[in-house]
Amino acid sequence: MFALVAGLVLSNLYPIGLRTTSQALGFSLIALAIIVDIWVFVIFKKHQTAIRPDRSASSLVTTGPFRWSRNPIYLGNLLILLGVGIAMGSFWFVPMALVFFVLVQHLSILPEEAHMAARFSEAWEAYQAQTRRWI
Repeated sequence: MFALVAGLVLSNLYPIGLRTTSQALGFSLIALAIIVDIWVFVIFKKHQTAIRPDRSASSLVTTGPFRWSRNPIYLGNLLILLGVGIAMGSFWFVPMALVFFVLVQHLSILPEEAHMAARFSEAWEAYQAQTRRWI
């Protein structure tokens, strides 16, 4: 959320346009991210596991978008950020996406992976070995 707000503020204060701007591409990225998020919510509900990162996972989900990415929600958030920037034609969302990537990696993903390794041990190790963190 911080990166999205910062991108909007910087775009308004110091507009730097992107050379190749396409609203259709930007909105397509946003739509794709929303579809993946909804898909993840449905799968988590089916597996009766917590979607909130501050709650303990009750099962290791490896189906749906989790076949391609261990973090499809964070990937979706990154796509939304880039999609908004592309749709607005604003350069500022590119560095904000990088900030988001680094912060999420260190503040969310690494602690979540430690939790998953402790909770699901060998199953997590096998899943982690075959599925990329992002894409």
